[in-house]
Amino acid sequence: MSQQKNKQLPLIIFGLACAALVGFLAGQHTTKGELPAAPPKESKTAEVTAESAQNPETEPTPDEPAASGTETKAATASATACTDYAKKICKEAGEQSNECGAITAAAELMPAAACELASADISQAVAKIADGKKSCTDLRDRLCKDLGQDTMACGLVTEQTPNFPPEQCKAMLDQYPSVLAELQRLEAQNKPLTPEMAAKIATGPSFGPADAKVTVVEFSDFLCPFCAFSSSNIEKARAEFGTSVRFVFRQFPLPMHGAEAQLAAEASLAANAQGKFWEMHDMLFQNQQRIKEGRPFIDEAAQKIGLDMNAFAAALDGKTFAATVQADIALATELGINGTPSLFINGARASVDPRNYDSLKAELDKAIAKAGSEPAPAPTGDAAAPAVDGPAPTAVEPAPTAVAPGQGGESAPAPTQP
Repeated sequence: MSQQKNKQLPLIIFGLACAALVGFLAGQHTTKGELPAAPPKESKTAEVTAESAQNPETEPTPDEPAASGTETKAATASATACTDYAKKICKEAGEQSNECGAITAAAELMPAAACELASADISQAVAKIADGKKSCTDLRDRLCKDLGQDTMACGLVTEQTPNFPPEQCKAMLDQYPSVLAELQRLEAQNKPLTPEMAAKIATGPSFGPADAKVTVVEFSDFLCPFCAFSSSNIEKARAEFGTSVRFVFRQFPLPMHGAEAQLAAEASLAANAQGKFWEMHDMLFQNQQRIKEGRPFIDEAAQKIGLDMNAFAAALDGKTFAATVQADIALATELGINGTPSLFINGARASVDPRNYDSLKAELDKAIAKAGSEPAPAPTGDAAAPAVDGPAPTAVEPAPTAVAPGQGGESAPAPTQP
């Protein structure tokens, strides 16, 4: 029923506006009919009136009759009255709401005087909007109570629910246990890692000193276009931040990219064993489309960067580093990662746009300021993969793969939701 009312809201508003317009015109006609006849004018006044008719810019004389109240109101009605009224409704209902879209469209057809009258007494419309959005208010309050007022998930709910149509909020309330479980998972996923886990992920091919103020860990896929963008940004950060930042590369080839992504990951680790991880890293990202050629291209890349081809071939043929890649994938899954690139900065998941270097720079600036003079924890445990401090990665040409607008990365298939 409420859905039907919401759909009829634009028609009701427009109907009221038209009714107001009819009343306005009727009043105007009646008032004009009651105006007294003008008294006879002397010839001089008549001459001035005739001159005024020929020249509209001539100032009216005091002998001319005053305009009626309705005429004055019509003449002075603000040209933006309807736009202002629509903005007030959208502020209450939410910019993305159905009500906002409906009143914005209707306002283009409403007379300015009607919009001014509606704006002067907007309380009734506000009350109706609030009543219609009660389900969204209830959803927000219930979720924030269960999640915690200070949580990131509560902030997300508070920010987004005002723009939800009531039907969506009601549907989410009907599925409340599933909605709550998903937000709890999201909240847990975005909590800072424990010191032990932060140290565990900070191992693998890297550049930068072990005691750097900031440690960045990236889970990446050599066939992910967004990872190519991120690689370019990391190179810029290395040049700008120098020894203040340590960067660690972890493997996360996505299933959607097939066996070639796994092969590229193993090839990079085979190159790492010969001290040339970053050279292979650059070669793969710069020729991302050729990775799909498989082993012939991988061998060509290895030759170009000067690897011992016998040792390299033996590592790939014997699957020497397959288990290492799978261990990285298992670690990423444990952390709740389902897409690439995924970055952690000093143990906290970072929300960075891989296509925008300033996004990464802002996060690094904050991390350095927060860290102060305290060094980041040095890698511990199985730091078996040598920390390679090789030449800086070269700038990567953006991959030509088509990217959907607004995406921040590529995702693995989502796990089944409860």
